[in-house]
Amino acid sequence: MAAAAEGQFQAITKAMVSITEADKVREEAELLLKPDAKWEEIFMPAPISIAILGELGLISTRQKDDVSINKNRPTDGFKSIEHPESFRACLRQVSERAWDAFNEVNTQPICWHSKYVSEKMTKIRQGFFQNAQEGKNQLRKEIMKIQNEAEKCTKSAQATKEKFLEVIFLVKELLQACQNAEYGYEKDLDEVKIKLEEAKIKQESVRKTMEDAKWKQMQVEGEIKRALSEIEEALNFSPISCYDIGSDVTDKTEWIKKQLSKVEESGEALRQSHKEDYRSLKNIIDLMKKQTEILCEMKEYEMRRKDFETAKKMLNEGQDALGKVEQQWDKMVQFFHMISNLIQFCFNWHIEECLASVEGIQQITHAFSASNVTQLVHMISQTFTQVCEKYLINLVSSSGRILTVEPSNPSFDSECAKIASGCDEAQKAVSSLVLEMKDKFKRNLNAGLETIEKMKAMQHP
Repeated sequence: MAAAAEGQFQAITKAMVSITEADKVREEAELLLKPDAKWEEIFMPAPISIAILGELGLISTRQKDDVSINKNRPTDGFKSIEHPESFRACLRQVSERAWDAFNEVNTQPICWHSKYVSEKMTKIRQGFFQNAQEGKNQLRKEIMKIQNEAEKCTKSAQATKEKFLEVIFLVKELLQACQNAEYGYEKDLDEVKIKLEEAKIKQESVRKTMEDAKWKQMQVEGEIKRALSEIEEALNFSPISCYDIGSDVTDKTEWIKKQLSKVEESGEALRQSHKEDYRSLKNIIDLMKKQTEILCEMKEYEMRRKDFETAKKMLNEGQDALGKVEQQWDKMVQFFHMISNLIQFCFNWHIEECLASVEGIQQITHAFSASNVTQLVHMISQTFTQVCEKYLINLVSSSGRILTVEPSNPSFDSECAKIASGCDEAQKAVSSLVLEMKDKFKRNLNAGLETIEKMKAMQHP
């Protein structure tokens, strides 16, 4: 539905340009005045855009932590964004501006002014059908009042368009900020990945050094054991047993000296081994401390990497949704531009041609066309106002509430469901209202065309 609507909408709004381009605006009016014109598709961007606003809210709340879009901010600052440190706050700002824009449709009485113009032109058209000259005189008499109301209608449409443009400017700036921030997070992510790899290399180096230190510690412990064993062996002798063997005193003394010498050498070796053991243990403790620091550093880098990846993912998804919002919102701006152009076209072409034409069918045809254009403007603006008042304002409020409710809150799912069902309901309501409007318009159109054909037949029997 959305794809078809986009193609049709682009076709029927391609002439929404300066009123000086009368030929294109004429094509626009003729296309919309066709009985088979798909008017409902010019309303579809409104509920679609609100559904996307809800999608943006879901993207934001799906992540536990908020994201700043203040990275790589413009040198002269932001023009519309109020809280760049919070992506959620930015989305709330979009929702609030959207609410203001849709509320502007209700506060700016486009349909009131267009109704006055439409009713006056319909009466004048009937006067032309009865008597072309009297109809022309009536038009001259009422032209200033009609022109005044038409200008009010155009001003209301322009004021509403400005509100919708504010949203577009905000969305465009937010979209650019997201792109810049994503690039910044991507750079940070690359840097943290490099630091993480460097930390892993340091960790591997410390691990190998630790293995060497432990192996050396085992060697030192072995040397201590050997020294202790030698000392124990040297001291483990009995002087009495030496006398028993019948040796003289000199030999026994020499032997004892040798044993004591061994003990001294072993004792010195033991002292050195203890010193080496102390140094080895201290080295191992230092390595363990360094290893712990590296692990903490790696954990921090891992957390930062996940944060950057989360931010990048959220901003990437946000950009996609914001791009869709921008596209749909731009169509709504074109909608109000279309209203302005049609009113101006009615006066700059049909009414002027009607007054300039000589009395006859041509004059009646222009009066009929002018009446149809004003009736069309009234019907379209009235329908849009009804849709906004009955459906869209509440939906925008719901999309804003999503940003303030935690996903764990029981009301979160109900708010999401409300937006989804509300947008579907709004689209169905649009179709129903437009079909009703088209049917009424078609009846008036056919009745007028039949009258013109009868008058032509009377002129050219």
